[in-house]
Amino acid sequence: MKKIIILLLLLCCLSNYSLTANAYDSNDSASDDRYSIVTETVEVITPQSRIGSNPVYSKTVTRTNYYRNQNNNVLWTLSLTATFVYDGTTSTCASCTHQATSVASGWSIKNSSSGRSLNTATACATAQHRELFLVSEHSMTVNIQCDANGTII
Repeated sequence: MKKIIILLLLLCCLSNYSLTANAYDSNDSASDDRYSIVTETVEVITPQSRIGSNPVYSKTVTRTNYYRNQNNNVLWTLSLTATFVYDGTTSTCASCTHQATSVASGWSIKNSSSGRSLNTATACATAQHRELFLVSEHSMTVNIQCDANGTII
């Protein structure tokens, strides 16, 4: 995550954009007490532009869910990056991409997808855990929504 923030800072410095990065965590409980999902969100705000007399703002947000075991070790991740355009009256998700990554032995990504609609971006993924002869599947969803004032929900 530090590499992403450093890369974004460097990119902003090179292109004279102002950068505001907010990172915050929230804990969501998974259906199995052996696992937990921790969410981290980073926002990058670009300078305003104008369409006619109205200011228009753009914000790129990356939200990552970390699927962890009881020992707090990360097993797999799902990241969603979305760019929103808003003007105080409406907001639109202009683009989104996702990345699902397994980082622990015995875990693999079975499938993943992302999409956008109006002012919302969503990514879904399913990971498989193989332990001896047992195979279990674990799913995560990441949603990012932006209101007309640029507040990320």
